[in-house]
Amino acid sequence: MRRVTGLAARTISSSVAINPRLSQTMAITTISSSEPISRRFGGLPEISTPSFAGGVAGIVFFSAAAASSLGQEVHAKEMAQKFNPKEVVLYQYEACPFCNKVKAFLDYNKIPYKIVEVNPISKKEIKWSDYKKVPILTVDGEQMVDSSVIIDSLFQKMHPEISKSEEDEETKWRKWVDNHLVHLLSPNIYRNTSEALESFDYITTHGNFSFTERLVAKYAGATAMYFVSKKLKKKYNITDERAALYDAAETWVDALKERPYHGGSKPNLADLAVFGVLRPIRYLRSGKDMVDNTRIVVEGSRNTLDQNTETNATEAKVEAERLGIAETIPAYLNPKLKNEDLLKGINFASGGSGYDPLTAKLVKVVSLSDQLKYFQEYKEKIKGIVGEEKANFMVKNSLYLVVASSNDIAHTYTARSLKYNRTSYADYLVGFSSKFVKDLYGLGARRIGVFSAVPVGCVPAARTVHGRLKRKCSDKLNEVARHFNVKMFPTLEALGKELPDSKIAFIDVYDTLNDMIENPKNYGFEVSNRGCCGTGLLELPSNRKSLPNYR
Repeated sequence: MRRVTGLAARTISSSVAINPRLSQTMAITTISSSEPISRRFGGLPEISTPSFAGGVAGIVFFSAAAASSLGQEVHAKEMAQKFNPKEVVLYQYEACPFCNKVKAFLDYNKIPYKIVEVNPISKKEIKWSDYKKVPILTVDGEQMVDSSVIIDSLFQKMHPEISKSEEDEETKWRKWVDNHLVHLLSPNIYRNTSEALESFDYITTHGNFSFTERLVAKYAGATAMYFVSKKLKKKYNITDERAALYDAAETWVDALKERPYHGGSKPNLADLAVFGVLRPIRYLRSGKDMVDNTRIVVEGSRNTLDQNTETNATEAKVEAERLGIAETIPAYLNPKLKNEDLLKGINFASGGSGYDPLTAKLVKVVSLSDQLKYFQEYKEKIKGIVGEEKANFMVKNSLYLVVASSNDIAHTYTARSLKYNRTSYADYLVGFSSKFVKDLYGLGARRIGVFSAVPVGCVPAARTVHGRLKRKCSDKLNEVARHFNVKMFPTLEALGKELPDSKIAFIDVYDTLNDMIENPKNYGFEVSNRGCCGTGLLELPSNRKSLPNYR
């Protein structure tokens, strides 16, 4: 059996890219008594990240309330996926909006493809073709050109049973992208000399240029396109470049009519076209200005430039919505919880708890054993809502995530250090974890994901308490965490073989989080050794420094 590592969670049918800006990424290894080891869980919806010290520990339950029809739906989906090319190659410029439109379609539909970056000066990579523009797509040797034609052709190959009218809203908005939105880009990204240089710096950095070509293209190209943009501005009757771009963004948001996507709960071809052509300007001043000055980024909405241009990164959220899973999993003890909330997933976890029974006692929170009692109580509640048969189906087919161990290592290990050394305490926790998984299985759970311990010795409080003046990571605490992870993996593997019909996953986040701590800038962070609130050194409770409006 092998452990999967990296920034992506491998799934049964594909890999779902996890946004690298999430504060916790995953590596999943599935252990199953009924399936080959190489198979994986399906796509996991994003959940709130537990903090490292004083963090949430316990069970997070993703409901399968909609799973009664899931088998038929999956079968229908497999029947529709007749399009299975052996080799797809995209010839492109990285900064080309039409190329990015094709990429958005390929990415969203999980069509594997190879990219050939074309040198825009020599175009030697496409000399074999009579067509001298990009994008060019080859599918098993068949050449396709023109982004909209490419997408239409692929869509028909994938969905021969669906026909689209030239008059439907989706088609109209796709034409709006090609005939209006895309023509606003050049006048904006080459609006003045500084923006033209910024744009060509991006183009030459990400394109297929030699060193000499890069220097020449950056300055000569920026100069040429500055003047070309003025001609385009006149050609398309654009008075104010930014105002026209902002107006287009607002027009698109209005067309969504407060829906997550134009396609409803998931993107259609119009969504992919809009955010495909906008993808190249994400990091340019024009793109940032558009985000800052229009509703195309609305807090709490999925209609954001950043999320939709990375379509695969949001697909798990779309699937969660389609299956009726809550995007934010509510707490079971929330007094405002409604019956319908119980059917979409429940969080039994408690801040500060852990595998070690002493951990919950020290901070007076809900222990894991009490969480299991609440789970039993929950089962009886849903039986009263949907009936025993459906309730049993939900319990069996839902996904359970167990997040614990870090509070034990960060806090309780010190209290038990006279009785246990680092290795024996890690073994002690593994024993409790194994028993907890068995108990959860005994209550009907079959799909269980167990998170690894994290580099708890590197959290700000641990650095302050154990790291002396330089506030280094505590090797002692990290060693306990690493030993726990090493022992946890074979323990879960054995449980997967022992427990019939079980699918148990070890979700190893240690190495990825450690890399984020050691190389924060690679993940978009500036600081990794201080907390976000208060002094950032120690405190967990709210105080005057963490709450500016504190009275």
